Amino acid sequence: MPVLFSDSPALAVVLLVCVAVLGALVGILVHRLTPLFAPAPDEDDDADPATEAPSLRLPFLVCVAIGALIYMSCLARFGLSWATLDYLILFSLLFMAASVDLTYLILPNRLLVPMALCWLVFALAAADPLYYLIAGISGALVLGIGVLLVGLILGAILHQDSIGGGDIKLFAVLGLFTGISQGLLLLICSCVIGLIFALVLRALRRPFPFGPAIAIAAWIVLMFGSLFPGFSGAIIV
Repeated sequence: MPVLFSDSPALAVVLLVCVAVLGALVGILVHRLTPLFAPAPDEDDDADPATEAPSLRLPFLVCVAIGALIYMSCLARFGLSWATLDYLILFSLLFMAASVDLTYLILPNRLLVPMALCWLVFALAAADPLYYLIAGISGALVLGIGVLLVGLILGAILHQDSIGGGDIKLFAVLGLFTGISQGLLLLICSCVIGLIFALVLRALRRPFPFGPAIAIAAWIVLMFGSLFPGFSGAIIV
């Protein structure tokens, strides 16, 4: 637990309330901005029935609650530190990406690129930037290429696309933050959560977006990954 919470509980409560309000505002922005990422209709090709209409849309209050939870958890986990700011930016972008994927079944590059830039800025500002650069790039390569190979193998077996290009790029970007060891933990958690989502959405006869499962798994791993035996701590810059 951060020193802030043990030394000054009253100040900690005030800060938690402040970041909860800030997170709620981010949730409002996510809800408002998600429709801006709707894919433009393709006039040349027949539209895919799965993408003609939104699959699901997070309710307004759910977005507000998720935003507040994300921000409060980051402060409670890391206290007042650069890591908190780093993860607040990452999780805000992840929240938006998950909302867009849940609604329109796409993971836009204009959300993935800022995540990578966020990691680069904080890695270069760290006390040992070379370590973070090497560890992060290694994690991105291993996770990105590994998921790509798994997708190609499953595609060859099932004769259909099993993992989207956006999902692969998202795994690669998150590998920058997790490194190799916790990147593998991220992949395991994503598959478990994704399986649950797939079963629920199949019962509802809805298409399955992998992005939300990856986002939830990333939050679990980066917040609590050190509690899993056999996996080294997440990269915190």
